[in-house]
Amino acid sequence: MDRLVYGLYKEREESLPWWQIVMPIESQLQNCGYKAVCGGHEYADSFTIGFNKTAQMLDWDYRADIEEMITGLGFPATKKAMDLVHGSLEGGESPPIEALNKLMAYEQAKAIARTVMMNIYVKSALRKWDEDGITRVKRMEVRDKKTCPICKALNGKEYEISDLINLVFPLTNDSHPSCRGTFLPLISLDTYDPKVREIPLAVDFQAGVSKATNVPIEIRPWLRNFLKNLDVPMQVTFDPTMKEAYTWDAFDVSINPSALEDEDPREIVLQVIADQVWPEFEQDFNDEYIPLIKSGLAQPAKSFQNQKELFTNNYISWKMGQDPDAFSNAWWAKIMG
Repeated sequence: MDRLVYGLYKEREESLPWWQIVMPIESQLQNCGYKAVCGGHEYADSFTIGFNKTAQMLDWDYRADIEEMITGLGFPATKKAMDLVHGSLEGGESPPIEALNKLMAYEQAKAIARTVMMNIYVKSALRKWDEDGITRVKRMEVRDKKTCPICKALNGKEYEISDLINLVFPLTNDSHPSCRGTFLPLISLDTYDPKVREIPLAVDFQAGVSKATNVPIEIRPWLRNFLKNLDVPMQVTFDPTMKEAYTWDAFDVSINPSALEDEDPREIVLQVIADQVWPEFEQDFNDEYIPLIKSGLAQPAKSFQNQKELFTNNYISWKMGQDPDAFSNAWWAKIMG
């Protein structure tokens, strides 16, 4: 959030009123929005530990919501700005326009950042609860000396999730910008009915990872960062209906998203790739890398039963950037070119 505010409050714009800094910062809000989506999803999931998990697919274009929020935001003068005005008037001076503009620009930057991010965070949690079959939530406020009368009155109020999801500002619709409230799920085990998706999801990595948007939300970070420059010679399918954690053949890798708590999906994909390239590199591995292992110059990534398993383990370790010794790094870089 601090970086976002810094981006909103650019030095060359510090003397501008807030409405003149909204448009340039939209792209920065877009970049930070994804973290808010993930955070809200994890927050929602923390209340349903032990429940039957859904496929957890995210088909929400939160960027469109951010655009709508930005265009709809309007902020009253902050208390600090009003104090500045009153203090100057009481001293018999004219209001310090330059100082006021600087303060308002920075305060508006913080208000815009917090309001948009918290509403995206809350909407992500609401969508996750809705997908898990939860229908109602209760408003919860901080209730400290900073909590305003409006928010204190909202504390404990119950809402239908379906109503909140349709609001542009589900968190601040009934309160105010920079609100610190949140929602808690009202869970009835008698009526709990998760909306399990039965359709497997295929991701075409060859089309570009950045275009693979309809994937389980917890998978997005490694899709975007890890596989960006990795040639994946097969289709990867996220299938919530399969019984196994993952399966593969020469043309397809199938992964059950709900089984990923104990498995790193990056290692699954790399294991399949290692299995496919083993015949090509087996001779070089036996002639060049095994002697490095025997001499102690290179270390096995983990225990192994045979040379193919050693190859797979150390290949994964190298691709994941976990190989500690220089000899292994140099050999893998040479052989994989």
